[in-house]
Amino acid sequence: MRFPVFIIWCLVSFLSVWGQEVDSVRLRTGEVLTGRVVFRNGQVVVLQAEDGSRYQFPAGDVQSVSLASPAPEEAKGMKITLETGETYQGEVLAENERVVMLRLADGSRMQIRREEIAAMESDAFTAIDRSDALPVVEASPGGQFGMMIEVGGGTSFSRNSYGWVPAVQAAWVLGVRDVAWAGTFAGVGIGYNLCAANKSGEGAINLLPLFARLHSTIGRHVTAPYVELDAGYAFSFHPDMSGGMLLRLSVGVARRFSSRTAFYAGVYGGLQGLSGDLRDIDPWGDYFTYHGHTITQQVGVKVALRF
Repeated sequence: MRFPVFIIWCLVSFLSVWGQEVDSVRLRTGEVLTGRVVFRNGQVVVLQAEDGSRYQFPAGDVQSVSLASPAPEEAKGMKITLETGETYQGEVLAENERVVMLRLADGSRMQIRREEIAAMESDAFTAIDRSDALPVVEASPGGQFGMMIEVGGGTSFSRNSYGWVPAVQAAWVLGVRDVAWAGTFAGVGIGYNLCAANKSGEGAINLLPLFARLHSTIGRHVTAPYVELDAGYAFSFHPDMSGGMLLRLSVGVARRFSSRTAFYAGVYGGLQGLSGDLRDIDPWGDYFTYHGHTITQQVGVKVALRF
C-alpha cells in the first residue's frame, strides 16, 4: 500500500514543479540564474529568485534571457535625467506642470520635481509583474576582475621623529568587484608614499606599501557614498628608518559611469608604523637620540578611478 502512495506523491510533486514557469538569465561569465524575469529594458534585467529576492543585472553583463512564457507587450515608459546626472527609468503614473511620478523596476514610486529634470525621453520597457514592491539588489556577477588607480595628498605626523609635514601617495589595486554584494570591491595593491620630513628633502621618507583593500559603495544611486579599508605593510627606502604595519580608512563619494567604471573622491586617515633613530627629551630638557618604534599619523584627500 505504501508503494503506490509514494508513486502518486512523486508524480504530484513532479507535475507541480513542471507546471511552474521558470525564466533563466545567462551571464557573460557563463553562470545561469533561474527565477522569474520581472523587468527588462536596454539597460537592466531584473530577476526574481525562488526565495522572493530580486537581483538587477546591467544589460552589458547579460548574455541572454530565456522566458518560460512569451514576453508581454512593451509598455510606454520614460527615462528621466536629472540636473545632477542621475537617471531613472520606469512607467509614468502621473505628471503635471510641477511633478512627474514614476513607478520604478522594484515597484516603488518616485516623485520628481520638474525643476530637477534636465531631460525626458521615451523608453519602452517590458512590463511583466510589479505588483509586489520587493527590494531590488543591484548585482552584477561576482568574480569579474577590475582595477583602481588613485592619487592623494595631505599631511603626516610622527611622534619623536618629525612634526606635521606634507605627504603624497599613489596606489594601484587589482581585485574583484561585487565579491560579497553589489558595490563591493576586494583586492591587493601596491603604492608609493612620500613624506617630506624636512624642508631640504634630505630627511624625506619614501615608503612602498603592500596592502589588501576592501571597498564598499553604499546604495544603488549613480552618486553614492563609499567606505574603504586598507591593511598591510609598508617598506621604507630611508637608510635610517624601517617600515611597519599600516592601516588606512577612507570615506567619500562615488560617481558611477557604468557597472565597471566609477570615479571616487574622498578623505583618508591612517596609521603607519616606523622603526629607526628617534629623538626625545630627557628629564633635564636635553635632546637625545635612540633607536625605537613610532606611529605615523596621516590625513588627506584623494581621488581614484575604477575600471
